[in-house]
Amino acid sequence: MTDPLTKQWFILRMIPKYPRKIGTREIKNRLLTEHDIGTTIRTVQRDLNYLSGVGCFPISNDSNKPNGWFWDKDAEVMDLPGMDPQTAMTFRLANEFLSKLLPKATLKYLKPHFDRADEVFRNIPKNKYAKWVSKVRVVPDWLPLPPPEIKTKTQEAVYEALLEGKRLEITYKKPNQKTNSYDIDPLALVFRGRVTYLVCSLWDYDDIKHLAMHRIKKATMLDKKMRIPKGFNLDEHISVKEMFHVPLSDKKIRLRAIFHGYDADHLKESPLSKDQKLTKKNNGSVLLEATVKSTSQLRWWLMGFGDAVEVLGPKALRNEFAKMAKRLESYY
Repeated sequence: MTDPLTKQWFILRMIPKYPRKIGTREIKNRLLTEHDIGTTIRTVQRDLNYLSGVGCFPISNDSNKPNGWFWDKDAEVMDLPGMDPQTAMTFRLANEFLSKLLPKATLKYLKPHFDRADEVFRNIPKNKYAKWVSKVRVVPDWLPLPPPEIKTKTQEAVYEALLEGKRLEITYKKPNQKTNSYDIDPLALVFRGRVTYLVCSLWDYDDIKHLAMHRIKKATMLDKKMRIPKGFNLDEHISVKEMFHVPLSDKKIRLRAIFHGYDADHLKESPLSKDQKLTKKNNGSVLLEATVKSTSQLRWWLMGFGDAVEVLGPKALRNEFAKMAKRLESYY
């Protein structure tokens, strides 16, 4: 039999921070499924009342339906369990990288852990992990633009709907278009570069859409169970169908390009494809041959080399770059 203190410890760890909440019935069910602790709703309620009263823990219960418990908005972060120096080091490094990648609304959820990590290092300044963090920096390999701003309340509603498996009502604004309202089934979140996408279906259609989170102006969770389109699989949607690589053709192409100088050296360690072939020429340039998908990312990657690369084939791709070169010449 589990002692009361251990059970209450488990209960405290289940309670989310405001504005999310958890009901007594869910706590009861999770105690059984996650910790093999059988109890009643009435007993869970008594434990919660004790913890919030005599126990002096900053947890509250609201009267809005669905009823639930939450850590108060301004509550100190509970260290359950304590954060060891290695975990603190991981959060310090994550903070340095994620702060350049994720929107502020997302970072807000991680801030208590980042603050706790800083506190750990302040208390043990001579710790070897603290020395390690001082010797590591994250330098992005892209232009360090800030991520688009996502409204905090919008993100909270989306996250809660994803967790609860509920439908959302949203207002969405595409660039240079009027705002539209949709009922959607939220399926997943995809972080691509600095942009967060909500993968979803609209109303009762099976078509999968990608909505940029920063363009959602308002989101409200509905009391309706979400519907998953038949056959939907997130990994297949991303990798097999390459929905986030903006394919311009269903066919693969045999890319042939000449790289001048040392720009092709990194391809020896990070090849574009399994059948990649690099051939060094007498003038020092390198011929690249690889079978790749015809995507917008491929074009952006090639354009990033400027005049250090010449696209030889396929002919259609070479013509694209030839037209682009003419336009650039007219600009300059």
